[in-house]
Amino acid sequence: MKKLDFEDAKNFLAQGELTQPFIEKEIILENINRILAKNDLKNTPLNRLVSLNDWMFECLHFTKNEELRRNSKFSRTAEEIWKSGKLTGCTDCAMVFASLVRSVEIPATILATASEKWADKFLSNDDYRMHNGHTFCECFIEDKWILIDPTFRKITPDYNADKIVLNYEIAGDNVFIPYFRGLDIEKRQTTQNYNLQMEKAIKKIANENLQPCFK
Repeated sequence: MKKLDFEDAKNFLAQGELTQPFIEKEIILENINRILAKNDLKNTPLNRLVSLNDWMFECLHFTKNEELRRNSKFSRTAEEIWKSGKLTGCTDCAMVFASLVRSVEIPATILATASEKWADKFLSNDDYRMHNGHTFCECFIEDKWILIDPTFRKITPDYNADKIVLNYEIAGDNVFIPYFRGLDIEKRQTTQNYNLQMEKAIKKIANENLQPCFK
């Protein structure tokens, strides 16, 4: 996947169809400043991102309602997620986070990835029924793109756009293959359709690299 540069920043300052602004900029800034003061943090671009992420989790919580998860995952706008107060997974977190940071004029992407372990099983025709991936954001601050994990409130300043290696684990994995980057996930969709897109993308990446796996 292409590594982002300075020129890409203006493209990811726009909002996608599913990440349209839904809170006034002044309200977002007020809450960022409140949390900066609460945690005695300097007002730096990085700390503003951290504080925004903290505020997001003051307002949103992961749901244990399986029906909501089944029917709403990958099918809501950032505004709908926010108004519900309920998160169904990492993609919801990334969608809301990207919308909020763009509203305060910070470029941000939605970066969908597949677990390398899952991708290797899938390409080997092994048992891959349980799709495993994670959705991140990339944010442009201080003339640099950094990787943000809004779900786990983690920041990775230096990362490989072809293979993300984390210093922490997500569901037992810490290596993820990026396969989609956009303003949002482009359309409302079912979990089945989302998973099919992941499969197609991973096959395409493997074929382009002329290799059966990512190791």
